[in-house]
Amino acid sequence: MIEERGRVVAIEADHLWLATIQRSSCQSCSARAGCGQHLLSALGEREGLLKVPLKKARAEDFEMGQEVVIGIAEQALLKASGTAYIVPLLSLLLLTGLGQYWAGEAGAIGGALVGILLGAAGVAWYSRQRACVSEYQPQLLSTGTNSAGGDPIKLL
Repeated sequence: MIEERGRVVAIEADHLWLATIQRSSCQSCSARAGCGQHLLSALGEREGLLKVPLKKARAEDFEMGQEVVIGIAEQALLKASGTAYIVPLLSLLLLTGLGQYWAGEAGAIGGALVGILLGAAGVAWYSRQRACVSEYQPQLLSTGTNSAGGDPIKLL
């Protein structure tokens, strides 16, 4: 399970809206001090909103600004990222080859452009179809600390 912390910014009957800070993997890299990528990632750090369904918890159990821990299964992340990268790449390569075969260099260039756009559109369509599948939705793992300031409340 890949975990992330978020802060509750809105509470609805069946889900929470969380603010999470999107970071690159540079934060945990030991070579980041001598790497130019670290400087670029610091510029790109931004806060994102995430809709998290309430499955085993109730909306009344949360407060605005409360910190929670969410997670998603590694397999789901691998499937989604594999689809996002492989489908456009295969589409690009296939249509580039077909364009080259039918119309030479101009056909290859046109095929590459059409291929990458069709691949990206296919991934967007597929992800909209799979958006409601629970495997791809983040899960609440714990609700931060309870009101007495004690140990985290586990939801699993």
